Amino acid sequence: MENETTYYVNPEKKEETFELSQKFVLRPVIYLIIGFFALFIIIGILIIPVAMFMLISRTWRYIYTKITISPSVVAITEGYSPRTQEIMIDKIEKVEVNQGIMDKMMNTGTVIISAAGHNITMRKMDDPFVIKDKIVRHIEAGKEH
Repeated sequence: MENETTYYVNPEKKEETFELSQKFVLRPVIYLIIGFFALFIIIGILIIPVAMFMLISRTWRYIYTKITISPSVVAITEGYSPRTQEIMIDKIEKVEVNQGIMDKMMNTGTVIISAAGHNITMRKMDDPFVIKDKIVRHIEAGKEH
């Protein structure tokens, strides 16, 4: 302590100068890194159940949905206890495909078949344009006969 000297910026006001220690500089950086890791862990905890739900619901839909397109009728059977909806091919007025941004990325969409006073909506169908094309081909083939 005998060799310590205090240097003053302004000797009249006796303001001391000091250097920042490494602890003072590194502590916020460490807190920031820990905060980012905690944020990623929290986001991961939230995203994993959502992803699992999406996977299970898509698998459920894949297993329990059956689309039958014949020259005379379009039939959709859905669900664990099957529910079937049918529309005669010659009664179909319009076939639409609706896709959002996520649907386009995942190649899914909603196929809407409209007939006189009756609609069938098939949500989250894989390859919706393939389904639409097959229905339209059957409609056109029915008009030719």
